Amino acid sequence: TTVRPAAFSSLLAITPTSAVPYLHAFSPPYKGMCATILGMTWARAAIFWGSDVGRALLNEHYPEMNPTARMLLPPLVSSIGVQCINMPVVRASITIQNPSSELQNVRDAVRKIYAD
Repeated sequence: TTVRPAAFSSLLAITPTSAVPYLHAFSPPYKGMCATILGMTWARAAIFWGSDVGRALLNEHYPEMNPTARMLLPPLVSSIGVQCINMPVVRASITIQNPSSELQNVRDAVRKIYAD
């Protein structure tokens, strides 16, 4: 038999049968999976939003700028910002997936990363 945390077992009891496989995807031993997926989701959204808004701002305020630069700069700048914010979370989620890791969650892993 599989040992499950009480919170997970009670969540399974109220979850529709069709959604149970998705819950198992986020349960141990896949610690950090939620942080990874949520991190990817906001990162992609931020890059697309930054690209669209940045291109509109460059088109409005710098119409004389090279069209290729107006097209390439917004996603490049957005990607750099997102990468700087997201990498500690990605590193933390990888850290807690190590079977020998004694860290329980992403928050603990981020704290350890910055403490070292």
